[in-house]
Amino acid sequence: MIHHDTTQLSGLLADSLIYIHSSGIIDNKASLMKDIGSGHITYLFIIPEKVVASVDGNYAWIYGRANVRFKLSTMTGTIDQYVSFVELYQHKKYQWQLVMCHNARIEANAPYYNIAVPQVKEGITPSIY
Repeated sequence: MIHHDTTQLSGLLADSLIYIHSSGIIDNKASLMKDIGSGHITYLFIIPEKVVASVDGNYAWIYGRANVRFKLSTMTGTIDQYVSFVELYQHKKYQWQLVMCHNARIEANAPYYNIAVPQVKEGITPSIY
């Protein structure tokens, strides 16, 4: 997603993809690919943390938290979010494909918000990217 390689991304996304953004917008494969390919949404980085993965036969799910920076073509500047996510993958045609992703923004005033977890500060690019 951060490399805007829609050719490779197409093979990693299931045709039945449901992608729920932290804003509540729901995309399918075609609309997500269109937004990324056209530059409507540009992911600058996604840094996952506290990730847990489980596999059961041909299905796997991953959940955790991530620091995400992106920009929208309709806005100036970038958007930094700290999100929780859950992803469901299916193994078919000899590869894992993302079937469903749901993101939720974690607000700083949430009772479970961990201020000890390092956050990417607005305007700063992590050194690993």
